[in-house]
Amino acid sequence: MLHSTITGMSRSTMTRLVPALLLMAGISFTHLTLPASVQAQGTYSVAGYSMAGARGTALNDIDAALVNPAILGLPGRKSFSARLFSLNTHLDQTFMSVGRWNRWQGAFLDQAEKDKYLDSLGEAANLRIQAEIGSFGLQLGRLAFGAYHTVNAEARVPTDLFDLLLNGNQLNRTYHFGEFGLSTEAVSVIHASYAFPVPAAIDSFIKLKIFPVQEVWMGIGIKYYMGHFYAGVDEGTIDFTFGESGIWGSADYLYQSAGMPGSAIDEESDDPLIRNDDSYSPTAGSGLGIDLGIAAVVDDALTVHAALLNLSPGIKWKSSTYNVRLTATADTIGMGTFLEFDEGAEEVDIDSLTSTDIELERIDAFRTPVPVILRFGTTYRVGRNLALNAEFEQAFSKGLGYRTVPRVALGFEYRLLNVIPIRAGMSLGGRHGMVGAFGLGLDLRALVFEIGVANTGLTPGGVRGMGIAAGLKVSF
Repeated sequence: MLHSTITGMSRSTMTRLVPALLLMAGISFTHLTLPASVQAQGTYSVAGYSMAGARGTALNDIDAALVNPAILGLPGRKSFSARLFSLNTHLDQTFMSVGRWNRWQGAFLDQAEKDKYLDSLGEAANLRIQAEIGSFGLQLGRLAFGAYHTVNAEARVPTDLFDLLLNGNQLNRTYHFGEFGLSTEAVSVIHASYAFPVPAAIDSFIKLKIFPVQEVWMGIGIKYYMGHFYAGVDEGTIDFTFGESGIWGSADYLYQSAGMPGSAIDEESDDPLIRNDDSYSPTAGSGLGIDLGIAAVVDDALTVHAALLNLSPGIKWKSSTYNVRLTATADTIGMGTFLEFDEGAEEVDIDSLTSTDIELERIDAFRTPVPVILRFGTTYRVGRNLALNAEFEQAFSKGLGYRTVPRVALGFEYRLLNVIPIRAGMSLGGRHGMVGAFGLGLDLRALVFEIGVANTGLTPGGVRGMGIAAGLKVSF
C-alpha cells in the first residue's frame, strides 16, 4: 500500500511513476504551451513601472501619451522627446511567497498546515510572465506617436496538483485538473496622440461650475492593434487515478487559435486545407481604439487628469483561425510488483496503453475584447524637485491582461541634483495585487537612461514575484 506522503515512497517507485506522470503533464505542456492574455500595459513605461503605476500627471515626455493624451498639453512638458527603446518584464505567481518558502525549508509539515495552504489557493493558482518592448516613439510638443509590442504568459495550476505534491498519491483517488489552463496573445500597438486646449465655453463652464482651475486641456489618441498570435483555452480537463494495478487517466482540451498555421499545429493532418496552411502572417488580427482625456492645472503645485481609454470593438482575428481539440488517454498496468516495494524483483511488468489525438476545425474570424479603462490621477509638487503622485484605474472587462479589480497606486519622484530622478511607489488591486517598486535614472538632458525594479508583495517575506524595466530616451 502506498504511503500517504511523497517522502514515504522509495526512489525506485517514484522513478517508475515518472513516465506516466510526464505523459499527463506533457498532454498539456506539449500542445498547450500557450500563455494567457497579454498585459498590454504600454502606459507603464520605465518611469511608471518604477512608481508601481502611480504616474499621475508627472510624466513629461513621450511616456505621457498613453497615460492620458491630454497630459501632453500641461505646462512643463518636453518640447521634444524620442524613445529609443524600453523593456519591462515581470514574473509572479499566487502559490508561494518567499516567507513561506523559507519557513518550509527543512521543516516537517503537519496535515493542518498542508490543509490551510491548500485552502488558501482556492480552485487554482496562477503563474504569470509578461514582457513589453517599446520601440521608437516621438513626441513633438503636444503631438506624440510610437509603438510598443507586448506578450504575456499565464497558467492556471489546479489545486489538486499541489495536493499531490504535498500529500502524495492516494490509492483510488481521481485527481481533477479541471482548472488547468494556458493561453496566449501577442499584440503590437501603434498609437498617435494629440492635446489641445478646451473650447472657451467649456473652459468657462469648468472654471465657474465645477472647480477653480488655471487651465484645462483635452486630448485624443488613436490606436491600431496588430495581433500576431492568439490561443485561448475555452474548456478543458485532465483527470488521472492511482490504483493498485496502475495509473490511468485522460485529457480533453478545446482552445481557439489564430495566427499559428494549421500545419504547425498538426503536421500530420490529412486535411489539405490544414496541410497547405503553412505560412505565418504578421497580422493575424487587427483593431482600432480611441483614447479620450482631460487634464487641468489647479494651481502651481497641483495637476489632475481623467481619461477613458481603449474605446474599441476589440481585436478581430482572421488568419489561421481554428478550434483545436486535444484528447489523450493513458492506462499503465502491471504496477503491483513495485507497489509492494519489492526491490529484489528481477523484472517488473509495466505496459502502457496511450493515445493522443488532435482535431482541427477551421472557424470564422472571431474577436477578443480590448477592455475600456477609466483612469484618474493627480500630481502634487513640493518645491522644484519632489512630485507626489496618485492614480486610480478601473477596467470594465477582462482582456489584454487587465482584470476588473480596481487598482490604486501611490508614488513619488525626487530629482537629486536635478539629474538623477529617484522613484518609488506601491499599488493595490488590479492584475498583480500588492506591488512595491523602486527605480532611478540619469538625466543628461539630451540623453536619459532609466531603470526600475518591482516586487509583487511589499514585505520581504510576502514577495511572490519580481520584474525589471530599463529604457533609453532623448529629450529637450
